[in-house]
Amino acid sequence: MEIKKCILLYFFTTLTLYSQQNFFNVPSTEITPKNKIFFQQQINFAIQNTTGSTTFCYGLIRNFEIGVNILGLVYDNKKHFFIKNKTKETPIFPSIGFNFQKKIDISKSYSLGIGYQNLVSMTPQIEHYMYINNKIELKKLLLILGIYSGNSKYFGLETMGLEPIKYLGFQGGVEYDIWLNKLFLQADWMSGKTPSSNFIVGVVYKIQKSIFISLGFQIPNYSKTSQNGIVFEFTYSPK
Repeated sequence: MEIKKCILLYFFTTLTLYSQQNFFNVPSTEITPKNKIFFQQQINFAIQNTTGSTTFCYGLIRNFEIGVNILGLVYDNKKHFFIKNKTKETPIFPSIGFNFQKKIDISKSYSLGIGYQNLVSMTPQIEHYMYINNKIELKKLLLILGIYSGNSKYFGLETMGLEPIKYLGFQGGVEYDIWLNKLFLQADWMSGKTPSSNFIVGVVYKIQKSIFISLGFQIPNYSKTSQNGIVFEFTYSPK
């Protein structure tokens, strides 16, 4: 049993509840090339627990991608076991499902990203998250600004937006090349008071052409639903 736990912890203990290719939390509107596979593993180290998600995406034609997510496997650091959450006050986990994303190029530097994620928890309950992102690409700078929504089983009962907006939130991200297309400053933010409503800032290092590691610090918008944490992310993103 302990060996099985270690294997599960290695493959699935990760940070937040997001799909597709992302910064730390917010989808970056990057699309997996046709017939290529994208993989992302994310780990959040907090005092109370280690939480997370694993994402696979497959590139289709015309800037489409589809994928599979394993989300919200939470390991209690003090009691040393995996947690199953079935309450409605916070997101239900763990869960598994699919993701979809479409990129629409408007100009050389501006595009739109439309994404959707549908999951089934072990309760079972249906969870979903959707968004529309504006993406601006400059020489060394990448900017994301968008809106998001979803149900309470994904985000919990707290508001997603700025008060009194309940079911529509705002999300944004920035990435800046600070050293020779190898080292990047990265930050993102999601509005609201949900467990996913955080500001995360950190750096990304390109090990090889398609392999990246990221390290960031998470600051919650609302301390009653989230907590400070260190974020580690491993990404394989084919070009």
